[in-house]
Amino acid sequence: MSLDAEISLLTSTASSLIDTFNKKNASIESRVQAALASAPQLKRTYHINQVNGNDSNVGNAESPLKTFDEAILRTPYGGRVEIIMYSDYRFSSPVKAGGISMYIRPYQNGLSRKLRVYFDAKSEEGELRVGGLNATDSMEVHFNNIDIFMPDTTNVSGTIGAHSSCLGPRYSGDATLFTLKFSYCTIATPANTTFLIAQSPSAIILQVAITTVSASMSGRWVQAVSAGITPESLDYIIAKGITEL
Repeated sequence: MSLDAEISLLTSTASSLIDTFNKKNASIESRVQAALASAPQLKRTYHINQVNGNDSNVGNAESPLKTFDEAILRTPYGGRVEIIMYSDYRFSSPVKAGGISMYIRPYQNGLSRKLRVYFDAKSEEGELRVGGLNATDSMEVHFNNIDIFMPDTTNVSGTIGAHSSCLGPRYSGDATLFTLKFSYCTIATPANTTFLIAQSPSAIILQVAITTVSASMSGRWVQAVSAGITPESLDYIIAKGITEL
């Protein structure tokens, strides 16, 4: 075979290999893009209006959801959800959440929204339950410009459950780590109320920044932690912006 013929054969073979590679590469790229498109988005944003929203809605500003329950349900494990509140919100029953990060804020900067916690009219094992977020796994909750009103137990009829806390693990050992942040918030605490965070051997990170707290909050931060106890004296709590529990 002449040199020219060999060069021509090599060129043809190389061209064929390049064509094969390009076709396979295009197929691989197409499959990768399809896989990425079908993968769940870990970051979600949902608008909530408890007055006019509907849990069958899309969850955007024009079509808001009604409940925290639905926003949490639509957030994949390990994801982060931003909840934008268009109305004040009433927690009248426990909402289970875990394995996610939550950022809760009003729909407009400089505007606050009220989050009121009440006791559930129903009972479990003869005990009343308090509304709020019950962590079933490690999670983080950040409230920004939210006014939180804890429940008044003065006129509550019935036995209040031992695990009646507004936030955090409902039962011991549910969450390995529970992180709670408040920024530009108000925490209103009646003279007679329950606890903010449940008693738990889980590690707790508590951060309070530029937040107004009622004097009666003392001894109500964490269940079974007496007023005046410093976070440094407890091996399972790390706190910033608060010197005494």
